[in-house]
Amino acid sequence: MADPRDFQTGGSRLHVHEGILPTRAKGAVFDMDGTLLDTNDRRVESWVAACAKRGLRMDKETYMALTGMAGHDIVDKLCTDQGVDLPAEERDALIKEESRIFKEEGLPRSAAVSPVLDILEEAQRRGLKLAVCSGGRKDAVERSLVDRGLADRFHAVVTSADVQHAKPEPDIFLLAADKLGLSPGECVAFEDAEMGKRSARAAGYLSVIDVTGLPGHPQEGDKREAEAREQGRG
Repeated sequence: MADPRDFQTGGSRLHVHEGILPTRAKGAVFDMDGTLLDTNDRRVESWVAACAKRGLRMDKETYMALTGMAGHDIVDKLCTDQGVDLPAEERDALIKEESRIFKEEGLPRSAAVSPVLDILEEAQRRGLKLAVCSGGRKDAVERSLVDRGLADRFHAVVTSADVQHAKPEPDIFLLAADKLGLSPGECVAFEDAEMGKRSARAAGYLSVIDVTGLPGHPQEGDKREAEAREQGRG
Protein backbone atom coordinates (compact mmCIF):
# COMPACT_ATOMS: atom_id res chain seq x y z
CA MET A 1 0.00 0.00 0.00
CA ALA A 2 1.24 3.49 -0.82
CA ASP A 3 2.39 5.81 1.93
CA PRO A 4 0.62 9.18 1.53
CA ARG A 5 3.81 10.97 2.61
CA ASP A 6 5.43 9.71 -0.60
CA PHE A 7 3.01 11.93 -2.54
CA GLN A 8 2.82 14.98 -0.29
CA THR A 9 3.52 18.62 -1.02
CA GLY A 10 6.52 20.09 0.75
CA GLY A 11 6.69 21.94 4.05
CA SER A 12 7.30 21.37 7.75
CA ARG A 13 4.68 19.73 9.96
CA LEU A 14 1.72 21.88 10.93
CA HIS A 15 0.97 22.57 14.59
CA VAL A 16 -2.67 21.46 14.93
CA HIS A 17 -4.01 23.92 17.48
CA GLU A 18 -7.43 24.32 19.11
CA GLY A 19 -8.68 26.69 16.41
CA ILE A 20 -8.09 24.07 13.73
CA LEU A 21 -9.33 20.98 15.56
CA PRO A 22 -11.45 21.86 18.63
CA THR A 23 -11.22 19.45 21.55
CA ARG A 24 -15.01 19.04 21.59
CA ALA A 25 -15.08 17.84 17.98
CA LYS A 26 -15.95 14.17 17.51
CA GLY A 27 -15.69 14.04 13.74
CA ALA A 28 -13.62 15.58 10.94
CA VAL A 29 -14.90 15.74 7.36
CA PHE A 30 -12.51 16.51 4.49
CA ASP A 31 -13.13 17.67 0.95
CA MET A 32 -10.95 15.97 -1.69
CA ASP A 33 -9.92 18.27 -4.57
CA GLY A 34 -7.80 21.14 -3.27
CA THR A 35 -8.05 19.92 0.32
CA LEU A 36 -6.66 16.40 0.71
CA LEU A 37 -5.06 16.48 -2.75
CA ASP A 38 -3.48 19.37 -4.65
CA THR A 39 -5.60 18.81 -7.75
CA ASN A 40 -6.97 22.23 -8.65
CA ASP A 41 -4.47 23.20 -11.36
CA ARG A 42 -4.72 19.73 -12.89
CA ARG A 43 -8.52 19.93 -12.79
CA VAL A 44 -8.44 23.28 -14.55
CA GLU A 45 -6.36 21.72 -17.34
CA SER A 46 -8.78 18.82 -17.83
CA TRP A 47 -11.85 21.09 -17.76
CA VAL A 48 -10.27 23.54 -20.23
CA ALA A 49 -9.50 20.72 -22.66
CA ALA A 50 -12.93 19.08 -22.43
CA CYS A 51 -14.82 22.38 -22.64
CA ALA A 52 -12.86 23.81 -25.57
CA LYS A 53 -14.02 21.00 -27.88
CA ARG A 54 -17.61 22.03 -27.22
CA GLY A 55 -17.33 25.79 -27.48
CA LEU A 56 -17.26 26.47 -23.73
CA ARG A 57 -14.71 28.58 -21.88
CA MET A 58 -13.10 27.57 -18.60
CA ASP A 59 -10.29 29.21 -16.65
CA LYS A 60 -8.91 28.95 -13.12
CA GLU A 61 -11.02 31.77 -11.70
CA THR A 62 -14.21 30.20 -13.05
CA TYR A 63 -13.21 26.74 -11.86
CA MET A 64 -12.43 27.96 -8.34
CA ALA A 65 -15.83 29.66 -8.16
CA LEU A 66 -17.60 26.43 -9.16
CA THR A 67 -15.45 23.64 -7.72
CA GLY A 68 -17.29 21.48 -5.23
CA MET A 69 -20.42 21.41 -7.36
CA ALA A 70 -21.40 18.21 -9.17
CA GLY A 71 -20.05 17.95 -12.72
CA HIS A 72 -23.46 18.26 -14.35
CA ASP A 73 -24.18 21.40 -12.32
CA ILE A 74 -20.88 22.94 -13.45
CA VAL A 75 -21.63 22.22 -17.11
CA ASP A 76 -25.19 23.52 -16.81
CA LYS A 77 -23.95 26.79 -15.30
CA LEU A 78 -21.27 27.23 -17.96
CA CYS A 79 -23.84 26.71 -20.71
CA THR A 80 -26.28 29.15 -19.11
CA ASP A 81 -23.69 31.85 -18.41
CA GLN A 82 -22.09 31.58 -21.86
CA GLY A 83 -25.28 31.13 -23.87
CA VAL A 84 -24.25 27.75 -25.30
CA ASP A 85 -27.07 25.32 -26.15
CA LEU A 86 -25.32 22.00 -25.57
CA PRO A 87 -27.44 18.83 -25.97
CA ALA A 88 -27.74 16.55 -22.96
CA GLU A 89 -25.64 13.82 -24.56
CA GLU A 90 -22.83 16.31 -25.22
CA ARG A 91 -22.96 17.50 -21.61
CA ASP A 92 -22.60 13.90 -20.46
CA ALA A 93 -19.73 13.36 -22.90
CA LEU A 94 -17.96 16.49 -21.63
CA ILE A 95 -18.10 15.27 -18.03
CA LYS A 96 -16.82 11.82 -18.98
CA GLU A 97 -13.99 13.29 -21.03
CA GLU A 98 -12.94 15.67 -18.25
CA SER A 99 -12.87 12.74 -15.83
CA ARG A 100 -10.81 10.63 -18.24
CA ILE A 101 -8.26 13.38 -18.91
CA PHE A 102 -7.86 14.08 -15.21
CA LYS A 103 -7.54 10.39 -14.31
CA GLU A 104 -4.94 9.73 -17.01
CA GLU A 105 -2.96 12.96 -16.95
CA GLY A 106 -3.82 15.02 -13.88
CA LEU A 107 -4.21 12.64 -10.97
CA PRO A 108 -0.72 11.08 -11.25
CA ARG A 109 0.71 14.62 -10.87
CA SER A 110 -1.49 15.55 -7.89
CA ALA A 111 0.24 15.41 -4.51
CA ALA A 112 -1.35 15.06 -1.09
CA VAL A 113 -1.44 18.39 0.79
CA SER A 114 1.04 18.18 3.66
CA PRO A 115 -0.65 20.46 6.27
CA VAL A 116 -3.98 18.71 5.70
CA LEU A 117 -2.30 15.33 6.20
CA ASP A 118 -0.99 16.68 9.51
CA ILE A 119 -4.55 17.52 10.57
CA LEU A 120 -5.81 14.14 9.40
CA GLU A 121 -3.13 12.33 11.39
CA GLU A 122 -3.86 14.38 14.53
CA ALA A 123 -7.60 13.74 14.18
CA GLN A 124 -6.90 10.03 13.80
CA ARG A 125 -4.59 10.08 16.85
CA ARG A 126 -7.37 11.66 18.91
CA GLY A 127 -9.82 8.99 17.83
CA LEU A 128 -12.13 11.22 15.81
CA LYS A 129 -14.41 9.68 13.21
CA LEU A 130 -13.29 10.67 9.72
CA ALA A 131 -15.07 11.13 6.40
CA VAL A 132 -14.43 12.40 2.88
CA CYS A 133 -17.09 14.66 1.40
CA SER A 134 -16.49 15.38 -2.30
CA GLY A 135 -18.33 16.67 -5.33
CA GLY A 136 -16.19 14.38 -7.50
CA ARG A 137 -17.13 11.06 -9.10
CA LYS A 138 -17.30 8.31 -6.48
CA ASP A 139 -15.05 5.89 -8.37
CA ALA A 140 -12.42 8.60 -8.88
CA VAL A 141 -12.52 9.68 -5.23
CA GLU A 142 -12.18 6.12 -3.94
CA ARG A 143 -9.39 5.35 -6.42
CA SER A 144 -7.50 8.47 -5.34
CA LEU A 145 -7.71 7.46 -1.69
CA VAL A 146 -6.45 3.95 -2.44
CA ASP A 147 -3.59 5.21 -4.62
CA ARG A 148 -2.45 7.61 -1.88
CA GLY A 149 -2.68 5.04 0.92
CA LEU A 150 -5.48 6.96 2.63
CA ALA A 151 -8.52 4.74 2.08
CA ASP A 152 -8.33 2.84 5.37
CA ARG A 153 -8.24 6.05 7.43
CA PHE A 154 -11.83 7.04 6.67
CA HIS A 155 -15.03 5.66 8.14
CA ALA A 156 -17.16 7.06 5.30
CA VAL A 157 -16.82 8.45 1.77
CA VAL A 158 -19.69 10.61 0.51
CA THR A 159 -19.93 12.14 -2.97
CA SER A 160 -22.50 14.08 -4.96
CA ALA A 161 -23.79 10.77 -6.34
CA ASP A 162 -25.12 9.96 -2.86
CA VAL A 163 -27.37 13.02 -2.49
CA GLN A 164 -30.10 14.76 -4.43
CA HIS A 165 -28.54 18.21 -4.07
CA ALA A 166 -24.76 18.70 -4.28
CA LYS A 167 -22.69 21.54 -2.81
CA PRO A 168 -23.47 24.36 -1.98
CA GLU A 169 -26.60 22.73 -0.55
CA PRO A 170 -26.03 21.11 2.88
CA ASP A 171 -27.15 17.59 1.91
CA ILE A 172 -23.70 16.10 1.37
CA PHE A 173 -22.29 17.29 4.72
CA LEU A 174 -25.45 16.25 6.54
CA LEU A 175 -25.12 12.75 5.09
CA ALA A 176 -21.42 12.57 6.02
CA ALA A 177 -22.20 13.38 9.66
CA ASP A 178 -25.05 10.86 9.65
CA LYS A 179 -22.78 8.12 8.28
CA LEU A 180 -20.34 8.85 11.12
CA GLY A 181 -23.17 8.54 13.64
CA LEU A 182 -22.70 12.15 14.74
CA SER A 183 -24.67 15.37 14.69
CA PRO A 184 -23.37 18.12 12.37
CA GLY A 185 -22.56 20.22 15.43
CA GLU A 186 -20.04 17.59 16.52
CA CYS A 187 -18.09 17.76 13.24
CA VAL A 188 -15.43 20.03 11.75
CA ALA A 189 -15.28 20.50 7.97
CA PHE A 190 -12.09 21.14 6.00
CA GLU A 191 -12.60 22.83 2.63
CA ASP A 192 -10.75 24.94 0.07
CA ALA A 193 -13.66 26.19 -2.05
CA GLU A 194 -16.49 28.62 -1.39
CA MET A 195 -19.18 26.16 -2.52
CA GLY A 196 -17.97 23.60 0.00
CA LYS A 197 -17.67 26.09 2.84
CA ARG A 198 -21.21 27.30 2.21
CA SER A 199 -22.45 23.71 2.22
CA ALA A 200 -20.80 22.84 5.54
CA ARG A 201 -21.97 26.06 7.21
CA ALA A 202 -25.53 25.44 6.02
CA ALA A 203 -25.32 21.93 7.49
CA GLY A 204 -24.55 23.44 10.91
CA TYR A 205 -21.03 22.12 11.43
CA LEU A 206 -19.14 23.01 14.60
CA SER A 207 -16.57 24.87 12.50
CA VAL A 208 -15.51 25.17 8.86
CA ILE A 209 -11.79 25.52 8.21
CA ASP A 210 -10.53 27.14 5.00
CA VAL A 211 -7.43 25.05 4.34
CA THR A 212 -6.02 27.54 1.81
CA GLY A 213 -4.96 29.69 4.76
CA LEU A 214 -2.84 26.93 6.31
CA PRO A 215 0.95 27.42 6.16
CA GLY A 216 2.30 25.24 3.38
CA HIS A 217 -0.96 24.87 1.46
CA PRO A 218 -0.36 25.21 -2.32
CA GLN A 219 -3.01 27.96 -2.56
CA GLU A 220 -1.73 29.95 0.42
CA GLY A 221 0.01 32.48 -1.86
CA ASP A 222 -3.10 32.84 -4.05
CA LYS A 223 -5.19 33.56 -0.96
CA ARG A 224 -2.80 36.28 0.25
CA GLU A 225 -2.78 37.91 -3.18
CA ALA A 226 -6.59 37.89 -3.33
CA GLU A 227 -6.81 39.44 0.15
CA ALA A 228 -4.30 42.12 -0.85
CA ARG A 229 -6.35 42.97 -3.95
CA GLU A 230 -9.49 43.29 -1.84
CA GLN A 231 -7.71 45.58 0.63
CA GLY A 232 -6.46 47.68 -2.29
CA ARG A 233 -10.03 48.23 -3.45
CA GLY A 234 -11.09 49.35 0.03
